[in-house]
Amino acid sequence: MAQIGSSDRDNTKLTLKILNLQSQVKHLQNLLSNRETLQTSKLTEITNELAAKKGELEKHVNELKQKNQENANLILNITDLQSQLENLEKVKTAEDKESAATISNLRKQLKVKEEEHSRDQEVILGKFIRGMFKFLQQEGLS
Repeated sequence: MAQIGSSDRDNTKLTLKILNLQSQVKHLQNLLSNRETLQTSKLTEITNELAAKKGELEKHVNELKQKNQENANLILNITDLQSQLENLEKVKTAEDKESAATISNLRKQLKVKEEEHSRDQEVILGKFIRGMFKFLQQEGLS
């Protein structure tokens, strides 16, 4: 019984290590995605650290798989689903920003068109009034 508890604790520790390493790998990948802001030496350092973390992660995943294949697969599926969810949230956020920008742009275009329409109405009304005034003068009604 004590051995089962110990095994469960070991699996839990491995799982936490895996989750932590996955988080670190993701962070390093995000840093690398902004290559233009990194100096060459920092880029090399992050690339090396990323490779080391990936190796460590793979080692722990394999160790967990050896101890309990079913739990390892469930944990990997959970972390994969979390990653997919985060990616979907990023896509949605980007789409929301794009939609907001489109709406803002369309509002600006509408405002410009409303201003043009107002100026056109003023011109038409002015021509109409001048025409009516001229007509009344010719008819001797003014």
